[in-house]
Amino acid sequence: MQKYSLFLLLFCLVSFTACEDFFSTVVELELPEVDEVLVLNSIAKVNEPIIFDLSKAQGILEDGETYEQTIENGTISLYKDGNLLEEIKGELTLRIDSFYNGYQVDENGQFILEYIYDTTEVITYKSNVVAEAGATYEARATAPNFEEVRATTTMPNLTMIKSASITDTSTRNVFYYGETRFIDFLVEFDDNANEENYYFLSILQKETFSDEYSGFENVSYRTYCFTSIDPAFVQEETGDIEIDTSEPYYCSNAVLLTDGTFNGQNKKIKVSIEDYTYWGGGYGYEDNRQLEWIVNLGTISKDFFLFKKSAYQQAWVDGNPFAEPVQVYSNTDNGFGVFAGYSMQTAIVE
Repeated sequence: MQKYSLFLLLFCLVSFTACEDFFSTVVELELPEVDEVLVLNSIAKVNEPIIFDLSKAQGILEDGETYEQTIENGTISLYKDGNLLEEIKGELTLRIDSFYNGYQVDENGQFILEYIYDTTEVITYKSNVVAEAGATYEARATAPNFEEVRATTTMPNLTMIKSASITDTSTRNVFYYGETRFIDFLVEFDDNANEENYYFLSILQKETFSDEYSGFENVSYRTYCFTSIDPAFVQEETGDIEIDTSEPYYCSNAVLLTDGTFNGQNKKIKVSIEDYTYWGGGYGYEDNRQLEWIVNLGTISKDFFLFKKSAYQQAWVDGNPFAEPVQVYSNTDNGFGVFAGYSMQTAIVE
């Protein structure tokens, strides 16, 4: 037995030395060149002009911060029912991102609202065509040294919100905020029968604040997470968010749902939000602040649904070496990207 143990020990030492040499060996691989292809993207909203982004696909080893992807000299031909509507060229636009920074006082003692601006130049392909509900559009994109790509989508019809209301409010202690208010909403609509329908739901809070000293009026919007036990929602991951509830938790600005459980029926959806602007028994807001709730119900194309669902899944597994990679959905032939549409109905709940 002692001889066997000694032999096993010597074998492990030799094996470890060999493994050390193996792991320190550098193997050079020549990766194949990948043909550059176009990426065509557009999420069009019914009753608004259709806008496209056109770029080129980025290689896996290329630097995402410095590699220029935008296509400036492309052409997008937009068709409806096989008829050419418009040929769209890229336009250089200046996107201004600003945020409120505070007040300054001039030499006369007057308050001046100060902003910090961040500007970005972008290339957009904006059509004069306004998306129509029920219409089918095809986009064909070309650019020098690229093959043509094509994508087709049908704009969904609008689903009306029959009612949206607050059914209950309650307060309970949450370990990270203390006493917090929870608000229950009920949203009702009729689903179209004999077809697959896809939706998104979002709840926002609009706050209007008039400063009594400067007279400036500021409007801000907050998107809220919510909980619901309704099986129509497409389960999404919530990352490291810790919550004090056993119900599924949804945190995207467009939570997806399908009509698989209520096809052709009247649907009532119950959700509950944690109102994190409430602290310890009251808002504490001045009288010159007004609050209202905005409920958005979007009817989306299947392409929109598949794209958003796969994007959620990819974001969830990003950086996890043990997770299976997720390919974001694309409906663009001969290239990448998504051309999809949605219509949206809004209800105000005060």
